Amino acid sequence: MRPYLEQARKADLLPDPMARCLAWPEIPGAQWPDGLVEAHCDNEYAPRLTLDELDKHLREGSIATLEARLGADLERHYADEGFSEIIHAHFFDIGGGVEAGRLTQAWIEAAPESPFAHVARGHWNRGMARMARGGKWASKTPRENFERMHAYGDAAIASYERALELEPRLTEAHAGIIGVANLGGREDAMRNAVRQARELAPACRAWGHPLMVALEPRWGGSYPQMAQFAATLKPFIADRPMAALVAAMPQVALANQLYRAEKWSEAEAVAREATRHTTHIAPYYDAGVAILRQDSGNRWEALMYLLGESRFPPGNAYAARQRGHLIWDLTGDVEWAGISIERAVELEPENGLGQWLLGGIRATQGRVDEAEAAYLEAMRDPEQRRSALTNLSSLLIMEDEIPRAARYVRTLTTEYPDHGWGWFYNALVVIDRKGGTFSPDDEEVMAAFDKFEQTADPGDPDQLRQVQALRDSHRRMREMMDEADAEMEVRAGKR
Repeated sequence: MRPYLEQARKADLLPDPMARCLAWPEIPGAQWPDGLVEAHCDNEYAPRLTLDELDKHLREGSIATLEARLGADLERHYADEGFSEIIHAHFFDIGGGVEAGRLTQAWIEAAPESPFAHVARGHWNRGMARMARGGKWASKTPRENFERMHAYGDAAIASYERALELEPRLTEAHAGIIGVANLGGREDAMRNAVRQARELAPACRAWGHPLMVALEPRWGGSYPQMAQFAATLKPFIADRPMAALVAAMPQVALANQLYRAEKWSEAEAVAREATRHTTHIAPYYDAGVAILRQDSGNRWEALMYLLGESRFPPGNAYAARQRGHLIWDLTGDVEWAGISIERAVELEPENGLGQWLLGGIRATQGRVDEAEAAYLEAMRDPEQRRSALTNLSSLLIMEDEIPRAARYVRTLTTEYPDHGWGWFYNALVVIDRKGGTFSPDDEEVMAAFDKFEQTADPGDPDQLRQVQALRDSHRRMREMMDEADAEMEVRAGKR
């Protein structure tokens, strides 16, 4: 475990995504196929087409240059030496939406005989079909949404078929057809696409992955069907290591089914076994979170799996929050924890817990302005508001920025009048307003401290210690004042 964590930390701190991916350590006991790491990292992090780059080609009239690049990468897909599946990655950024729609239509107009342009247009229509479908149950989805979904799906299929007329080897189009079929219906189109793709590239992940999804029990398939398809891929893994990602999907899907059923110990066991054979991030998430959901779960092991989840995009915000919190809590390594927490906020900026954690990280690093900004975001979440106000007030007071803290303290005591820390900080604000000193005879200050003592949480050891410290301080100050008074009386008597 220790060597893994040390290597993971070194890799995580690398600024280059490809270098980070390649340097990432294996899970202890892993039996990953030779070449899988390199192929998977290349697929995710090698340079690929982006919407901005496509826009640039269109504006500059250099579509022919793009076509040549894509054509060369298609040849690599069928090469014995220098094989790569990067041709598929060029289409990762193309989904639904206005900008993708504009650019793919312009590509078609600029290069009407380009199979790549037609695949891109198919992906846009497929993305729009998914957007029309939405994520609600069928019973809660308006009929017109389904009508739009089918219309976009028909357009997508037409684009993919045109791409295959122009370039029959472009399995990205077969994958697109399978993806559209997964939205419902079109079984004949799926069967034809699978047959053609299998003849061309029997171990291609691009079409194998959506087919495996279609074979999952929750979509009408079965684990025996998934296992049967996986068996057809295994003979090719030595030459096409990315096929291992698809071959492991029966285990990956079973682990996720158990996870969704909240059968934590069973989900953990299946997910752990899956991670020994695949770099697919899903079982790493399921194993890590399933461990945390068990009272007997080993938090160090949970961290190990959640670190594995972070190797490839897109990542999961919940996993990143848990990972960052574990790193911070178990190791105290603020720099390392900050990487995961920043990622969590990037993925879900509206999540209050993520912003609260980021505020804590920035406060620990002494980056006060950034901590304040994060805590202000966290305050939008009712569940994090009191804690964020408390932490921010404490931070500003510790940084000797008490006037800056005053408004947060005022909000804290107003909204949470039974929260002890608010009244403690309020007393410090009052003292600061009076020049930084006070005596036990100062009624306003003593009233503020009394309010803190009355509202201090008996279940919070820190508050109880502070109450005791204040009592001891008051007692010593009273004793010193009494001694001073006595000495003055003695001196007066001598005179």
